[in-house]
Amino acid sequence: MKRFLSLILIAFGLFLFSCDNRSCEDVICGINENCNQGTCFCIDGYEGDNCQQLSYEKYVGNYFVNENCSPPSSSGSYNSYISWDGFNLNSLSISNFLGQGITAPAQIFTNPQNKGNLIEISFSQGLLQNVYGIGNYDENFFPPRIEIELEYTQAGQFHQCVVTYIKQ
Repeated sequence: MKRFLSLILIAFGLFLFSCDNRSCEDVICGINENCNQGTCFCIDGYEGDNCQQLSYEKYVGNYFVNENCSPPSSSGSYNSYISWDGFNLNSLSISNFLGQGITAPAQIFTNPQNKGNLIEISFSQGLLQNVYGIGNYDENFFPPRIEIELEYTQAGQFHQCVVTYIKQ
């Protein structure tokens, strides 16, 4: 009886596991889409119902930036410009990053709702070392804003920040 019950539990577990791993074998996705577990999603750099909109376009522009860091950094508020890097459809350049006059690279990722609203920053340059941040483009605000949780080391001191970009 124990063996029979064990076999039933194993079979049930395999059934549950197989439900989460739907196949993309017979799924045909549209242009700018990839299949993941049986569902089509926009590839990074594209968004919208038909994955025809370029995500970077909504990011491009002037921003007022406010940073809240621990420990505080030298720049609390400043202006920045976000542009497409000109090469990859999901790559951006952020000017005057952290009010330091440098340009930081950023990547756009498409979320499960087919919106290119996820942004990631990762680089080291000059005095800014091990810069890493992840954030979200939020269209629910007017004007739209980007909020990034950021960590970096500058001159040997570790900083944790919430940096908010408000589109002008």
